[in-house]
Amino acid sequence: MDERHKKVIELYENLTPTSEIARILGYKTPTIYWILHKYGVELNPKALKQYTLKEVSFSVDPMWAAEFRGLFYGEGSVGLWKCPRHTRKKEIYHVLVPVLSMHFRDDDAKILTDIHEKLGGTLSGGKRYGPTNPSKRWSISGWPRVYAIIRDILLDGLIPAKKRIELQLLHDAILARSKMAFIPTKEQKAILEDYAERIKLAKCYQGSSD
Repeated sequence: MDERHKKVIELYENLTPTSEIARILGYKTPTIYWILHKYGVELNPKALKQYTLKEVSFSVDPMWAAEFRGLFYGEGSVGLWKCPRHTRKKEIYHVLVPVLSMHFRDDDAKILTDIHEKLGGTLSGGKRYGPTNPSKRWSISGWPRVYAIIRDILLDGLIPAKKRIELQLLHDAILARSKMAFIPTKEQKAILEDYAERIKLAKCYQGSSD
């Protein structure tokens, strides 16, 4: 075991606050929790305080919302992805992140620029990948913002699009996350990983619905 990791565990088990451990050893607080998880250290009750889903809302023109919903049902992607994070010592750990995204050819990228202006997120792309045309990508992540877009815009409407299944699963996963500890337990992580798998399965071809 790394000596600094050993010191983290020693301080934590002596009830030293994580903020103080971070100050002493020069770690960020999430890195301390990653180390504790890595070595199976049981977290004290304060670390198990409930995660708070910040209140975010999007107020957009109803016509714009309807057009965005139609575009997203046709071109959008829904995911609860494992994304890598790095400690200061370049060690890699993964966290689950909810993501909504869309790709368009870059000669139609004004659509994504408009979405970015209304909803925020990230624009990327513009390079040619293999024989395909250059493309642009809009994406937005984070539990509060993704939840608000799904709740306020994407689950509205009447058309029985298959994409609704993925959106409803991600919506439910975010609600489940809001009832979990700030640092999810192994059991809680398993619940979120199950939602991630169910979202992946919902993307698969299920046969004719006629």
